Amino acid sequence: MNINHYLISALFALLLLTGCATDPATATLDRAETLMDLHPDSALALLDTLPSPASAKENARYALLYSQALDKNYIDVADDSLILIAVNHYENSGDLHRLMLSYYYHARVLYNKKSFPRSLLVHHKSLKYAEQLGDDFWCGRNADGIYNLYENFYHGADALHYAQLAYKYLRNTGQQPFLNYAIYGYARANFNIENYKEAIEIATQTCDSASKYDDEELFFEAKRMVAEAHYYDGEPDKAIQEITEILSQKYNPDLLGLLGHIYIDKGYDALVNKINPDTTEKLTPNMISFKREKGKWEGDYKTALHFTEILMLQNDSVHVEALNQGFNAELSNYFDYENQIKEFEIRDMNRQHIILVIILCNVFAVAAIIAFLFYRRQKQTLNRNIAIACNLQEVLTLKESQFRDAQDSIKNLLASKYTEFDTLCTSYYESRASLSLKKRISDEVEKLVNSFSSNKRLSEFENNTSVNFYRKIKS
Repeated sequence: MNINHYLISALFALLLLTGCATDPATATLDRAETLMDLHPDSALALLDTLPSPASAKENARYALLYSQALDKNYIDVADDSLILIAVNHYENSGDLHRLMLSYYYHARVLYNKKSFPRSLLVHHKSLKYAEQLGDDFWCGRNADGIYNLYENFYHGADALHYAQLAYKYLRNTGQQPFLNYAIYGYARANFNIENYKEAIEIATQTCDSASKYDDEELFFEAKRMVAEAHYYDGEPDKAIQEITEILSQKYNPDLLGLLGHIYIDKGYDALVNKINPDTTEKLTPNMISFKREKGKWEGDYKTALHFTEILMLQNDSVHVEALNQGFNAELSNYFDYENQIKEFEIRDMNRQHIILVIILCNVFAVAAIIAFLFYRRQKQTLNRNIAIACNLQEVLTLKESQFRDAQDSIKNLLASKYTEFDTLCTSYYESRASLSLKKRISDEVEKLVNSFSSNKRLSEFENNTSVNFYRKIKS
């Protein structure tokens, strides 16, 4: 056990002692997730110390992180039973980020399992969620995975599309070395569909970037692509220059075979004889092609036929494997089903919109009817009140007229009787007459009062106005 494992074990023990408020399994998973990007080996070692989580949530997280750690440590796994725990959980959890990661690592495992069509479909699912989340890095990683699958099985146009997409997304992040490999993939996709000038330009950019970041392997791969592109673009001298430069730094039997092929094409007989490949190396396509052409060049047709058969067998095995994958059928079915689902969703949405519009129209119609009825009722009430007010005004006017008539009658009667009444009263109170005379005056006043009360118009006025004027006089 190396020192890293001791350190991780000590850290795990410390977490157990100090993490009273946090579940130890959760703390370990949190720590592993933190270490994953920069120290995936430490994350894997930490996860190895963790017993099987008890809860479904922690178990799914453990399955995802462990699959991620294996992939980042370049440990190829062809069994998808572990990552499916994460996929099945996160498909029903609402955690889109972890669902997207689960799909990505499931696609990687399916690739190792040589289930290439399923790997392609799962990469598409992961890409869809990455785009939905706006995560450029994982969009780029999924697009790169899709590009590799298409490239391996000779779908040139699709490979170019996704290589360009991967380059676009990863350029937004600037994360290395992923961006450099995306640039290289973009160059390779152009090369495969014979866009050699674009391939040379992009591959040269890759060389510069790989040199800047000290990525020797990527540098030589990009340099080789530049050499091959020059050759296939009808520039053999530039190809010879590039290949010679590469071989001076690193032996490569395939490039040596290509160099020999160019020498034969150019008629450089002396240089052809100097091509001495290492016989212990595995025969590469360019080396096989060179030996075939050299056999023809030397008149050894038996050798030329032998290497032709080897080359055909190699090509046939690759083509048969590519044809057996059924990419077109799988993808066609997938996108057909996806389009059907979208159509159903659109139809359902349209139905919901129609129902909503109908409900709103009904609400507005009911509200309009209620408003109209309310307005009509208010208008009727207002008209009725106006009519009542007019009637009251007429009654008041009539009563006022009657009151004025009665008032005028009283004034006239009082005016006619007042003088006599006043004279008698004055005589009664001021006279020094005998008792018999006062008696006569009193009788006359009483007669006048009785004559007042016998007047019908005055009686009606008294009854209507409740003044009781004459009752007071009598008393």
